[in-house]
Amino acid sequence: MPDNPLSVFHDLLFLGLRPWNNRSLPEAKYKELVREVTNEVYNHQPKYKVAFSNPLNARRKYYSLIITNGAIHFVNYLKNEVDAAFNDNERLYLVAQQAIKPLAQKLKETNNIIEERNLHWSEIKGTAQLSNADAAQADEAYIIQLVKYNLLFMYLEIQNSFPQFLNDDILSADELHQKFFTEQELQPGIITDAEQINLPTPASQVRADPNVITFERKAFDFREPKKGVMSYDQIIRNSQRFSNFEEELFSYNIIDKDYNFNDNQGNIQLLAAAIQVAIKKKYFSVKNFIKGGDLKPREITKFIEHRYNQNMDKQFRIWNNNPDALAKFLDNHFWITNLPVG
Repeated sequence: MPDNPLSVFHDLLFLGLRPWNNRSLPEAKYKELVREVTNEVYNHQPKYKVAFSNPLNARRKYYSLIITNGAIHFVNYLKNEVDAAFNDNERLYLVAQQAIKPLAQKLKETNNIIEERNLHWSEIKGTAQLSNADAAQADEAYIIQLVKYNLLFMYLEIQNSFPQFLNDDILSADELHQKFFTEQELQPGIITDAEQINLPTPASQVRADPNVITFERKAFDFREPKKGVMSYDQIIRNSQRFSNFEEELFSYNIIDKDYNFNDNQGNIQLLAAAIQVAIKKKYFSVKNFIKGGDLKPREITKFIEHRYNQNMDKQFRIWNNNPDALAKFLDNHFWITNLPVG
């Protein structure tokens, strides 16, 4: 997903994902787009869910998938950021300024579009007996109403998850609807309680096995300095996030407890792909504060090769030169694509 956690909703309201800009796309194309969507999964137990009517065609299904994924991505993103924050002042800023404030803006913008384009709830109809123009209008009402209810869901979910970091009073779904929307009433039964989902047992609740090899986090340089290799502090942007990343490498047997690369079949592809994603998600510094200018990918791979005692640069460049092959590879390794933003 993109760095801006609400960018999907901005695209839906103002940019290339606006459904009225894509009326000419055939149903077959939407079916193809549906097959390309990778579902987001929760990293925590949500309190609420959006119980919307099932999409009647591929156009509605595609938009339903990307809207739902966008909502899950946003609440996952905020949960990760708050968990990684250094203090309550940072958490207050994240919740108030990076979540509640932009969500309120998106709710206002959604209301404006509903009114401007007559995409009210009453416009959602079956399309079998409608003209092409009316069928498109019905689809677009479905899509924008789904945007509306997912934005309300995200606002409610954040209020419930982080009440201690709110600047304003907690509002109910009805109160939020009255505050942001001209439509007279909230449709009942759409935002409801979420069912229990299966999540991995937190490490703190797993009984220790004396025979299990434990992984010690090392947010520092532990090998002898090497000419041309930047230091940990110079290259790592967020040590807590990077330590989480290294623990993932250990759990997937890519590195051992001593941070040595496990030269098993396929591991070099996994490590190089993981570093590609980690760079995009800003696990590493953007600027080279020693030489000046931007940090180059080769400076990152030199650091990784020295830290894990291996040579991954060739595979890294293979992935870099063939993004389609990398994307196909990542489709089978969701733990890499689901790495949180650094």
